[in-house]
Amino acid sequence: MDKSTRKKATTIVIMLVIVLTYLLPTNKVVKYDFLVGQQWENGTLVAPFDFPIHKTDKEYMSEVDGYKDTFIPIYKEDLNLKDNIVNALISDFDLPVLNDSLAKLSKPIFAKTEHSKVANKTLRAIDEIYKNGVISISQDEDKDKHRDVVRVLKGDEISIKLVKNIYTISQAKAILKSCLRDGGFDTTYIEKYTLDKYIRPNIIYDEILSGEMLDENVKKISTTKGFVTEGTIIINDGDIVSPQSATTLENLNREYSYLGAKTFSILPYVGNFIYLSLLILISCFSIFLLFSGKTLKLNAVLFIATLYILMTLFCSVIYKIPSVSIYVVPLAIVPFYLSQFFGSRVAIIQYTFILLICATYASQPFEFIIFNLIAGVAGVYFLRRSYRRNAMFLAVLATFISYIAVYLAFTFMRQQEIVSSDLYMVMWFAINVLLLLVFLQLTFIFEKSYHFVTKITLVELCDTNQKLLKELSEKAPGTFQHSLQVANIAEEATAAIGGNTLLARTGAMYHDIGKMANPGYFVENVRAEESNHDSLSPVESAKIINSHVLEGMVLARKYALPSIVSDFIATHHGDSIIRYFYHKQVEAVGAENVNIADFQYVGPSPSTKEQTICMIVDSVEAAARTLKTHDRESIAELVNSIISTQQSSGQYRNSPLTFNELERVKEVIISKTLDVYHARVVYPK
Repeated sequence: MDKSTRKKATTIVIMLVIVLTYLLPTNKVVKYDFLVGQQWENGTLVAPFDFPIHKTDKEYMSEVDGYKDTFIPIYKEDLNLKDNIVNALISDFDLPVLNDSLAKLSKPIFAKTEHSKVANKTLRAIDEIYKNGVISISQDEDKDKHRDVVRVLKGDEISIKLVKNIYTISQAKAILKSCLRDGGFDTTYIEKYTLDKYIRPNIIYDEILSGEMLDENVKKISTTKGFVTEGTIIINDGDIVSPQSATTLENLNREYSYLGAKTFSILPYVGNFIYLSLLILISCFSIFLLFSGKTLKLNAVLFIATLYILMTLFCSVIYKIPSVSIYVVPLAIVPFYLSQFFGSRVAIIQYTFILLICATYASQPFEFIIFNLIAGVAGVYFLRRSYRRNAMFLAVLATFISYIAVYLAFTFMRQQEIVSSDLYMVMWFAINVLLLLVFLQLTFIFEKSYHFVTKITLVELCDTNQKLLKELSEKAPGTFQHSLQVANIAEEATAAIGGNTLLARTGAMYHDIGKMANPGYFVENVRAEESNHDSLSPVESAKIINSHVLEGMVLARKYALPSIVSDFIATHHGDSIIRYFYHKQVEAVGAENVNIADFQYVGPSPSTKEQTICMIVDSVEAAARTLKTHDRESIAELVNSIISTQQSSGQYRNSPLTFNELERVKEVIISKTLDVYHARVVYPK
């Protein structure tokens, strides 16, 4: 990591501490953790202050619904409707306008004709109907919705009226028909004179006023149903948590949350900042120990910081929902991701630090850490071979079983029996692993977004049917066979020191792809008696040999090979000397006239254990073909000579490979090279 990248990484870490300081709780939403039916082991709890007992949402809504059912709606009476109807009838029947039309029309002088008789009976019906009024809905609907009474606004006064004393439109029409029959007219006269239009409701439902009054009264419904005074014993130590005790505890938690949110203090933030600074500092120190300076990239720092923020944010959201357990947060996804991108050691260590941060949201931090740590590590164990189809399923299943096992362990340690309330914890664990399965599907997105490489990707790249490897096998078959041998031996040697075997194999498969540009200039691709270098000077030959590294990097970019794979191409010769052509040039012109840079690979030297092993195996596999005998002594001498030469020329200066590991690698290379050149019996002709 260069100076510029180190500054960016430092900025990311500082921003991480600031963001987490804001996210971490400054007050406890859940002060006491409990389940109905479990034993209370937090000591005798006494009310520290007065606090109310709130109704549950169900109780409150039930009371609201009950009030709405008994609410008496408000209707408004139209005081001018009757006069308007009478005037309309007089106009329609072309009757004289008198001071008291109704009184005059009742006299016989005006009732001699059918026309006047119908008008007279209709006016009498209207007078009788509007003494009680006509409501705007049917009688059946009214009785069902408003029961027995309604409130009627007449002017500025509201009065309560019995629904049975108010006519509906159908009842008003029945009265009109009755009046007509009394006058000797049947119902056909209603249609003949269109008398229905004179029956209109004058008591009309006032939706706005009713809604306003309903809302105002609902707001007055109390949300509490009791009160606990300071000093009252809430629950004794060792008692079983009853539904009543649980209700009181929930309300105490609620009051703590309210008091914490009501008062602001800078001290919790200062405490969060100090706590986080210490944790993140130690976390960074562990990262620098696990990564070498060359292998730690900015994208790794950014991704780990992203996981810190995402998990803390998730806990923060769940923390603000008292009815949901903190155990639904799928924290095990952290080691799942990290183990696939950086290995198990980085995963477990960083996971522990994230748990130490997220534990601040739990009411019992110790149990929270143990639950998630064991579950996460169990899952990582089965993700060692994540390229297998059943690996992820087994990892999730192991996580779930671990949660259940640890929960049972803590339950039995408290000398408690399994009760029905324990099913709630199983439910939270089940939701946890379901979310875990969902988040696992994001692995591919993170891999591409942060330019990581998973084991699944490496397995895909190792497939010899990959376009680039297929092309190598066709254009440079000798180089392809050489790459296969290097890959096999490098994989075994890497396994001996606990390295990334898939990475070693994949890197070895692609390390010589640049030879496709000029396959005929590399001895493994031509017959023994042929050589295209005979017509070239040593300098020209060295330039062609050197170019396969640069050509390989061009192909790697063209085919979008991951950088950790293409690094094998750049480093498998380091900045060593092409000795054969260098010595040939020295013999021709003398050492003092040779520019050593003309015979030097472009480098750089290997910076990982896997790259170092690939360099050694590449040289050994090529040189072993020149040996006259392939016994252990000759191969061991060859391996020691190559390693000594590479070491003395400084090719291992950036490698994290230790002397102890180098000895183990050396032994595996000798053994596997011997296996390649194993003896065969002579078959009879």
